[in-house]
Amino acid sequence: MSLGTEQGDHECGRLAEAASSRSGLLRAAADGELSAADEAALQRHLRNSPDDALVIEFERGLRRAVASMPEASEPLPKGLAERTHRTIEQAVRSESSENSTNGERARARGGRVMVAMSVAAAVMLSGGLWYFAGHVFPQRPAAMVRQDIPMPLREAITTFVATYHQECEIHADLVPQWYRITSMNQVPAGLERVLGQAPDVSTIQSAGFTLLGAGPCAVPGRGRSFRLVLRAPASLNGSMVSVHIQQDTGDLSFEPGRTFLLEPTKPDAIDAASKIYVWHRDGLIYFLTSGSPEAMTGVVEALGAEPPSGTI
Repeated sequence: MSLGTEQGDHECGRLAEAASSRSGLLRAAADGELSAADEAALQRHLRNSPDDALVIEFERGLRRAVASMPEASEPLPKGLAERTHRTIEQAVRSESSENSTNGERARARGGRVMVAMSVAAAVMLSGGLWYFAGHVFPQRPAAMVRQDIPMPLREAITTFVATYHQECEIHADLVPQWYRITSMNQVPAGLERVLGQAPDVSTIQSAGFTLLGAGPCAVPGRGRSFRLVLRAPASLNGSMVSVHIQQDTGDLSFEPGRTFLLEPTKPDAIDAASKIYVWHRDGLIYFLTSGSPEAMTGVVEALGAEPPSGTI
């Protein structure tokens, strides 16, 4: 049964007010500006609309990306910000106008809002903020703007790198049997075959590290990867070290040349003693892990990388 004009206008007004209240609550949550009463209201709201937690996380991620941008000396292109906000608000109003209790339809509406927000953010970033990174600051490559790894990929990478390193530590006597390459003289050819280039890693051996085994591996992501399992010299506790080198295909985005401590999404899933360093150089991504900070520092220095200067 259709609503009368007066009743329909009242219903539309009520839904618009609810949408505005919802948007304000989610934005405040993303900004970290909730009062105790607002926090309680948010928790009640998320019990009924759990997908909105994704909206909050999206908003927080967008704020982090914007915060990492250098200050621009010029305003955004005319009308860009207004068009961006209008895109999001239209999605929110569309969601609110479909007053359905069906869970599947509710999830579909939430998905449309997220898609709209993603498109709007892409417009803002590619058309505006990224514009300044490339034009106002042309000497600063875009990869320097954001220090981030998508959450699912972060979890897959940290779990893979840490797990395989732990297996090698547990079964150190079997490592030479697992890999066809056991001599540093064979490593350049192996790197060239797998990665299409052969970065100079001979400095690792010069620093006193011994190669236990090397060969192709499967670090999560689209780029092909190669792994070296090393034994540190006695002066560095004789610890085992793993170095994974992967082709850079744009899956990761952080400043080239700098070394970062890569935090796992599930710390309890890997050995707490192991740390993972990551850096990007000459089209390759390096992942370094060991239970010995001294041994990791030795490899970082041997490969001519910078000491860790941040966490991602």
